[in-house]
Amino acid sequence: MKIIGIYSTHIGCGSPATFWLNESCMLRPGRPFFIPAWDEEFRLYPMLALRIDHVGKGIPTRFVHRYIRQASVWLHARGMRTLAALTSAGAPLASALAFDSSVISAPFADMNLEQAKAISASMSISSASGQPDEERILQLALPETCDIEDIISSVASRNTLRTGDVFMLPLQDTGIEIAEGQDVEIKLLSPAAGKLLHFNIK
Repeated sequence: MKIIGIYSTHIGCGSPATFWLNESCMLRPGRPFFIPAWDEEFRLYPMLALRIDHVGKGIPTRFVHRYIRQASVWLHARGMRTLAALTSAGAPLASALAFDSSVISAPFADMNLEQAKAISASMSISSASGQPDEERILQLALPETCDIEDIISSVASRNTLRTGDVFMLPLQDTGIEIAEGQDVEIKLLSPAAGKLLHFNIK
């Protein structure tokens, strides 16, 4: 399984800024997220996760919808000081983006691509005392000039997509800074409703 992260959707069509992750980057279900010691600031980025339904390569944009049958909301942790330093140096960004347990996954829900585009969720971050520190509604809003079909078609023009591969597209550009002792919960609001994810930060 490949996890294909989209660094930002605010780009021109045909050349998405991607980063690739493997299964070791996924946090095991039910486990807390331990803040690594190698950076002073970590942020969680809510991501729309789209699961590829069957093998494909060279997929025209008009056929991309045939490859998406499930979606979810995942979180991606990034080491921000390291990321800034690597970006400034023009160096590869993998060490800040693709480290062990940097992807916090949630179960997929059955939905087509149009439903996935309209997905909405609430994300609450609470302190160790249980008092809500922050809660916001996340809405997927991709630029008109670079939509999901463009992104997946562009990646598939150079790489074979296999069943179970996952695309992650950012639902929020700034991310949310995290600290030890917080609890994080994500609830899906539409097209269905229910709790997707709950974990602890240590």
